[in-house]
Amino acid sequence: MNQRLLTTIISRVLLVIGAGLCLVFGYWIIQMSLSPVSVPPPPPARKNVTFDARLDISKNDTFTQLHSIGPLEVDVPPTGRENPFAPAVAPVVVTAPVAIIATSTPVTNATSTIASPTSTIPSR
Repeated sequence: MNQRLLTTIISRVLLVIGAGLCLVFGYWIIQMSLSPVSVPPPPPARKNVTFDARLDISKNDTFTQLHSIGPLEVDVPPTGRENPFAPAVAPVVVTAPVAIIATSTPVTNATSTIASPTSTIPSR
């Protein structure tokens, strides 16, 4: 047989088998979706609970175990800052070995002119 004819026959047989598998799978999906679903029986009915407002429950042991007399003391743990919305005060860290003295004249640098600070930072 010719190689081309053999390839055509094999491809058509595979196409027919694939279409058949698709049809079987589709039928199975439809069958599963339309089949009735088994619903378990409802649980047995329980006795209705009634409430009688005339009964005094304060003598019940369970109630006396849960009942506390008066307010209880609560220890307040430390929670951080007194006012969390106030701006934080940063500690001043001096790293210069000499004191910087405030002057009203600008300090001239080789690259720029920098205004002097307005306060004196003490040296260590």
